[in-house]
Amino acid sequence: MKTLLASRGLLLAVLLFFICGKTSFVQAQTTLAAGDIAFVGWNSYDDATNGATNDDQIAFVLLRDITANTVIFFTDFGWTNANQFQTANPCGASTGAVSDGIIRWTASQNMTCGTLVWLKTKYLSTAPLASTGTVAGIYKTAGSTTPAQYVSIASANDQVFAFQSTNVNTTTGVITSPTLIAAATLQVAWDSDLDACTFTSSQSMLPAALTNASLVIPAASLTDINSRRNARFNCFNTTTSASGMRSAMTSSTNWTYNQDATAAGVYNFASFGCTFSCSSTAPSITTQPTNQTACTGLSASFSVVAQNAVSYQWRVSTDGGVNYTNVSNGTLYSGATSATLNINNVTGLDGYLYRCNITNAVATVATNAAKLTVNRFILQPTNMSTCSSCGAGFTVIARGSGLTYQWQISTDNGMTFSDISNGGVYSGATTKTLVISNANGLNGRQYRCILGGCPSGVTSNAATLTVTTTASPTTLAAGDVAIVAYNASDDANGGFTQDDEIVFVLLKDIVAGTDINFTDNAVLNGGAFASGMSCPAGHLKWIAGFDMSCGSQVKIKCKYL
Repeated sequence: MKTLLASRGLLLAVLLFFICGKTSFVQAQTTLAAGDIAFVGWNSYDDATNGATNDDQIAFVLLRDITANTVIFFTDFGWTNANQFQTANPCGASTGAVSDGIIRWTASQNMTCGTLVWLKTKYLSTAPLASTGTVAGIYKTAGSTTPAQYVSIASANDQVFAFQSTNVNTTTGVITSPTLIAAATLQVAWDSDLDACTFTSSQSMLPAALTNASLVIPAASLTDINSRRNARFNCFNTTTSASGMRSAMTSSTNWTYNQDATAAGVYNFASFGCTFSCSSTAPSITTQPTNQTACTGLSASFSVVAQNAVSYQWRVSTDGGVNYTNVSNGTLYSGATSATLNINNVTGLDGYLYRCNITNAVATVATNAAKLTVNRFILQPTNMSTCSSCGAGFTVIARGSGLTYQWQISTDNGMTFSDISNGGVYSGATTKTLVISNANGLNGRQYRCILGGCPSGVTSNAATLTVTTTASPTTLAAGDVAIVAYNASDDANGGFTQDDEIVFVLLKDIVAGTDINFTDNAVLNGGAFASGMSCPAGHLKWIAGFDMSCGSQVKIKCKYL
């Protein structure tokens, strides 16, 4: 029975020496154990002409990370009841296995769990001999001359083993103290017993060390022993833990076969079609997600960069980080299970926290939380009426981060807008309140504010200024206004919910554009303000937007505005 075997041994510096025909291989490498690789394919058809067109092939997947110079041997010798591999003619002529051999694969670079490797096994005469790394013939089949044959995979009843060893005899094929890694039996069950002297190249026992790391491919039928010349894993469960992948790869139900004895039946392992992914180390985060600011109605995104990641799951907290729930793809979100979460519309999401759980077979790690700030208006400008010689003003209130303001004017009924600059009748053009000192000639003009502080600004509603031609503002005298209430409780937090307030009642009819000034400065003897200024710092002006009658009650905020 032919056997392909990978074994494990401790190999430390690259050294090749011959003593009494024995060859020791000692290289700096990763020491492997049973199940650290799994077979995923073989082709047993070759063209029998030195492999010029085809050569027997095997394919395997690493189920752990390895370093450069790691060595794995492959053989089709069978395993005997002496707990060792067969050899050629151990008990005299026509005993043991005479058509089996040994090859060696060496990793040329560090390689990660999930790496697919394919290599040629029989003639080793036509490059490339492997998808990565190097392949060398160690022991050729007994009696083979030119071309030399090494591991010739039979189209029926054969095995393959993978192993590591520090001592493989290139003259006799004796393998000393192998560490077994993986095994596959092709179209025949493992034998319950095999004596080392039995003359066979198509039998093998299953070593106890490989009970959970071997593949059994049964024949399709008893009458067609060549029904599975070529075989490959069907990509079931290829992005999971190493143990999950091993279980899938060692189950014959997850394999595809053909019995084509021509070149057309050979599987192309260079285009395997699977994405194998596993890891033996926990994910590590190299770039954390960062806080983002976006304007209402627009989009935002959070990203993370991680090593050894198999899956991502973004999570959101709406209560300041106390609780998190998984984000799902939909109208609002996309990329919920990728390295970048996209938020299609940030409206209503101000203050939300986002973080990502990154998972592989070893562990799940969470990123830092990143905050979404949404720049937005909480008070829009409103239409206003004033007289032609009166002043006017428009105000917005916004919340967010790094806020900037730019007022704009439209002279064509909102078709186009242009930025306003301070000067002339305008002041406060880049603040939350635009002041117009004289509205003459501005009837019908529309005003809006552009809120900045985010990658793309957000625009307020447009408000229209109506300029009336009524009489001049009403001149008031002492006693024409009575203050009837005030509220001195504010939240000291920008006036979001509370602001100092004054309530007054008109005791005289007034026309639009009439203004009343308020101050909290003291008045000295003679009627002068304590500051000595005609318009001191603690001063605000209220302007009537329309004609108002005696008895009208007005409430104004007077602290934060």
